[in-house]
Amino acid sequence: MQDEPKSLISRLEHLPLNKWAYKKVTDSTNDDALAWAEAGAPDFSLIIADEQLRGRGRADRKWVTHPGSSLAFSLILRPEIIEVPFINRFVALPALALAQILGSTYQVNACLKWPNDVLIGGAKVSGILMESTWQDDHPTAVIIGMGVNVNQGSVPDDGMLNYAATSIEAVLDNPLDRWLLLSNIILNIFSLRKIICRDEFINQWNERLAFKAEWVRISAVDQYHKVKVLGINNHGYLEVEDQFSKQHTIEFGEIFHTYAQ
Repeated sequence: MQDEPKSLISRLEHLPLNKWAYKKVTDSTNDDALAWAEAGAPDFSLIIADEQLRGRGRADRKWVTHPGSSLAFSLILRPEIIEVPFINRFVALPALALAQILGSTYQVNACLKWPNDVLIGGAKVSGILMESTWQDDHPTAVIIGMGVNVNQGSVPDDGMLNYAATSIEAVLDNPLDRWLLLSNIILNIFSLRKIICRDEFINQWNERLAFKAEWVRISAVDQYHKVKVLGINNHGYLEVEDQFSKQHTIEFGEIFHTYAQ
């Protein structure tokens, strides 16, 4: 690991992390975290990178992280027995943490595009990739990787995007202390995890859910569907309604755009 910036140390030293490490440049923080977890890293271990060369999102999409422009980190969680039935909820931990901070601290209305993006004004500002390791039927580690567009230099070129994107600084029209933002995200993840097994967690997710009661185009099982978003169920799946008023549960998919009402 490389020497950590002093400003990063000052932001993280008071957090409830069991371990943390910083890399100036890495291929992928999720790959680093998976290897670290395999080597025995404890629950609530964090790895941060200033630049990612081969960061990835869902469906192996490339996630670009330019130095000094964004947040790129992965958090190792060791699920307790009581948390295992709620493992699908873990992907919402960092997204909900960020959205709540943007609202409470910066008065920015952010919402969660199921299953793993944070939007501001309909544009993507953050994405999450969750991976896990298993032994028999029990998850031994959950790796939650998060990328956050802090300044406009972190926003990829249009040709690399399948969805409109923006940065937090562009929305605020002010510079942002990214290590302070990271610290606040980690603290809120720590708090939200305490309620991850409760209905309260799903309620908070639904409060921030993007496109609720709107018609959207969604991909699921290699097909595209026009559906109305109803909400998130207890398993973290998306509940929708088709054009014939029949309800469906989407376990894996992606929302691409909305339809005019």
